Amino acid sequence: MESKDITVTLAPGHAVTLTTDAPDIKGLVDEIVKVKDIFDPDELKIDCEHEEFDKKKEASVVCVTRG
Repeated sequence: MESKDITVTLAPGHAVTLTTDAPDIKGLVDEIVKVKDIFDPDELKIDCEHEEFDKKKEASVVCVTRG
C-alpha cells in the first residue's frame, strides 16, 4: 500500500496529520494530551483518501490511546 495522509481531528482547531506507512503516534498522543479536557470521542473525525483505510478501526485506536 502506498503511503497516504490520515487527518485526525480531535477537536475544533486540533488536527494531526499522519502517514499510513509511518504514523507519528507520539505526535498524536501529544495532541490528545493537549486537548484532553475538551476531547469528545463522539466528535472525532478521521479522514483518509485511501479506499482500504479503516476509519472506524483508527477511531477506536485513538479513543483507547486517550484512556
